[in-house]
Amino acid sequence: MLHLCAEVGRPAVWEPAEFAARERYRVLVGVKRVNSGRANGSASNED
Repeated sequence: MLHLCAEVGRPAVWEPAEFAARERYRVLVGVKRVNSGRANGSASNED
């Protein structure tokens, strides 16, 4: 997961286990998945 990490001083990519290992980050509040629309065809909002 990409994390805007004050602890490191820059954005960092952490595995979920790295969050769980730190008391400060043990509770996951939310996750945002980035969808470029390129994988598995193009994303569309059409009905």
